[in-house]
Amino acid sequence: MSESNSVRVSLVKRSSFDAPAALNMLILPTTAQSLRNNVGYAQSQTLRTDANIQDLIRLSLATGGGLPVEMQFPIVSEALWYLLSAVMRATEVVQESTASCTTTAGAKTITRAAGDFAADGYQVGDIVKNSGATPPGDNGFFKITVVAALTLTVEAAANFTGSVGNVTVVRGARMKNGTNRDFFDVEIARLDTNLYELFRKMAVDGMALTVSDNAITQAAFNLVGISSERSSPAPVTLSWAAPTAGPILDALGVPVFNVGAAAFSAKSIGFQIANNIRPRTQVGTLGGTAMAWGAFQVTTRITSYYSNFTEISNFTGNVPTDMWFVMQDANNKALAISFPQYKWSDLSADTRGLNQDDYLEGSGQAYLDPVELCTMRVQRWVA
Repeated sequence: MSESNSVRVSLVKRSSFDAPAALNMLILPTTAQSLRNNVGYAQSQTLRTDANIQDLIRLSLATGGGLPVEMQFPIVSEALWYLLSAVMRATEVVQESTASCTTTAGAKTITRAAGDFAADGYQVGDIVKNSGATPPGDNGFFKITVVAALTLTVEAAANFTGSVGNVTVVRGARMKNGTNRDFFDVEIARLDTNLYELFRKMAVDGMALTVSDNAITQAAFNLVGISSERSSPAPVTLSWAAPTAGPILDALGVPVFNVGAAAFSAKSIGFQIANNIRPRTQVGTLGGTAMAWGAFQVTTRITSYYSNFTEISNFTGNVPTDMWFVMQDANNKALAISFPQYKWSDLSADTRGLNQDDYLEGSGQAYLDPVELCTMRVQRWVA
């Protein structure tokens, strides 16, 4: 009999939907898995005098399921990074660093003496990380609002104190949701019973992430696919590479959570991505012959302490806002999630009862920002 502690999940990105890659599998650390074969049957409606069902006819075949993980910093070209870039349908732009910058005293600007921020790939909406400033109050994560050749204007709670020529500004490697279509082969190996199942032509249809107070940060990826293959023992054509070990992310490692340019005292933050992928089927073929990709949709759920009317007014006034937060691990690797254009779809501040805090709880949806030209961006800082 098989048990959960002997399950290994691994994946490899295909060259295309129709073209597999060499099965050099990347192991994905998971907390569970629910990949399965989905077979559709129809019951015969033929009338019989003996009251039996004439037949059950198989009409469809597909695969799908979830891969939940404890969220870690995604290392480039490892399994978690591939899943994240696939659900974003994005091509990552590499990290950019600019040394010897100055934070302007009494302002929210960062300057350089030479070079060009815009030419170096800094964009409005990017999150940047300042380090090296003295005093250290000018260090941290900031969102860019204006880009000029020698100056960045950023969103900050207060003006900079000023640090001359010793600030390093790093724009994290950037993914903006796009139109890529990535496919994977995913293996579920039960090492104790020597059973191996390979799910073919899988696409990442969705992702859910939850950051909650006093909890490990959880994520789950939902995949849809076409078919599977089974073998025992393991296929000789496969190899497996382990991921880089790293700290698990948790709620304590969230140095910044901003809504509408102001700090938000959140109890929990969650979002869900849906790519609305569906197999294309046709007469004469069992299972999908291609995958159709729909709109990129992001919904959120947030609980925070209730202290003002700002977001209630945005909700009732149909006013868009923005939202972004940073998750940082014990090795100072950081991951930023940003929704530049966002509207609340439900928001309330219910009173729960005696000796309870009142919370602002609500749902919302991100959508295309006309300046940043994306619905969502993800950025990574290696250190």
